[in-house]
Amino acid sequence: MPFADRWFRWICVLLLSLLAGTQAIVATGDSQTWDEGTHLAAGYSYWKTGDYRLNPDHPALGTLLHSLPLLVLDPILPTYDPSWAKVQDLQFGLRFLMYNRYTVDELLMAGRSVAILFSVLLGAALAWWLRKHFGAKAALFALVLYVFDPLVIAIGHYVTNDMASAFFFFLTCALWTDYWLEGGKRRLWGAAFCFAAAITIKYSALILGPVLILLFFAFRRSGRKLAWMSLARAMAVVVLCGFLMIGIVYAPEFAATVRVWNGAQPHGPYTTPVWDIGPFQRTGIGQAYIWAAREFRLPFYAYLRGFLNQIDYYGGGRQPLYLLGEISKEGWWYYFPVAIAVKSPVAVLALLALSAAILVSRRRDIAVPAFGVMLPAAVFLCVSMGSGLNIGVRHLLPAIVLAQCGIAILFVKYPPRFLERRHAWVGAFLLLALAAESASAFPGYLSFFNVAAGGAEAGPRYLLDSNVDWGQDAKRLAEYQEQQNLNLMCVAYFGSANLWYYGMMWRELPKFQTVRDANCVAAVSVTLLHGLYVPPGAYQELRALRPMGRVGGSIYLYDLRKKPEELTRR
Repeated sequence: MPFADRWFRWICVLLLSLLAGTQAIVATGDSQTWDEGTHLAAGYSYWKTGDYRLNPDHPALGTLLHSLPLLVLDPILPTYDPSWAKVQDLQFGLRFLMYNRYTVDELLMAGRSVAILFSVLLGAALAWWLRKHFGAKAALFALVLYVFDPLVIAIGHYVTNDMASAFFFFLTCALWTDYWLEGGKRRLWGAAFCFAAAITIKYSALILGPVLILLFFAFRRSGRKLAWMSLARAMAVVVLCGFLMIGIVYAPEFAATVRVWNGAQPHGPYTTPVWDIGPFQRTGIGQAYIWAAREFRLPFYAYLRGFLNQIDYYGGGRQPLYLLGEISKEGWWYYFPVAIAVKSPVAVLALLALSAAILVSRRRDIAVPAFGVMLPAAVFLCVSMGSGLNIGVRHLLPAIVLAQCGIAILFVKYPPRFLERRHAWVGAFLLLALAAESASAFPGYLSFFNVAAGGAEAGPRYLLDSNVDWGQDAKRLAEYQEQQNLNLMCVAYFGSANLWYYGMMWRELPKFQTVRDANCVAAVSVTLLHGLYVPPGAYQELRALRPMGRVGGSIYLYDLRKKPEELTRR
């Protein structure tokens, strides 16, 4: 028996344990990111009250799953706080984390443990499916790409919907492929369940509907005799499961809404549903649905309202965006290709180029199951390029994971002819290079940029926001102040964490203060430093100076106690 087959399970366990351990270590050092408090508090409030007022722009299942461990801890849910009645998501999340019977870190790690679990499950799922269709070598190759991907390590330990969505997205494509190639009602119902879970975790997963139909056509063109009616029946099962899942997930709120409509008192000074939030009521569909829901007590209003809000958000124009030193509200079609080019390790880019060459030269030799991962990845990327949501490469996570599977299939099973005798050595070298570049980013995986792009220090030239700076370095900044014995710092922090909570003594750094008037050690989040989310010209003088250091990958330090002429210019 070949080495890869003999030791397959133990190698998978080792790699996935390494991933989980790395994520857990990094998670303990990271402060809360912008969205984590909102997701965690919202999910816990859903469990406790059946009131889905918080975080309406995201489907509820992901937040429910991430907050599940909190049911064991039973922290305080501060519905008495004014932010609850005013539906202030960010403020309520901060209030929930900071003033509780548990520390912020304990509450965050409870939610982050679920995200890490989904990271491990996704790695196990792709290894299982690839071994089944393409052998142990291809499966292990893809698993190494996955485990050492800085984006997977970074996003996989935060309380967000990204990793859970990628998990169910992948399983939907895998089980749908197996159903058409091997048959079996269990596979169909499994794919339908995973589809339903994916669309109730993240709205972007709705692209799976067209993807499943496209996969059917791809399999049919490959020579399989697939009947049109079988597609109609399969899609009916998928749609039915989707409606059932949405109904189950949102059942508590629908029941509470019916009680309010019938004269009962709601939980707190808030009456569900809130029809006037976001663009829902400004659309013809929204107005028709509001009327029908009031008249006939229809469910799904919260899901539909959030979906329409996301359409408005994806269209762009709601917030400033950043790419290659430019700020715009319109977005760029090439945002994600640039993000992939600078955020992917160099070895992965080399493998991607080789895989593209293989796909062109040997496309007729490629086994049909490969289209089950490569076609969805291509469709997801193309749709994302047409959206206006240019705030983070993390939104491409489902496509990235599927692309890793495609790279492994093409490189291992269909090596280019000029590498047929040496492709094993080339593959081993590239995987070692990937592991080395990934390890060099520890613990700042969120702010990783490849060496060809100039590394993390050069990252802000290309991207900002959640690609670099998500508020994750607040704890590290507090540790820096303590280690340097600084009594007071001037801070411009981009994040939702409370710096006072971590023991910092600081004052706000004015946006337009001149360097000669500061007289302090300044710490500035790189997103604000480069002019995003602040008025034009803010921190302009600081951008002309060379920082004396960085805290983590997102906070830049300047010693403004020196005379202006003593400061180092860029």
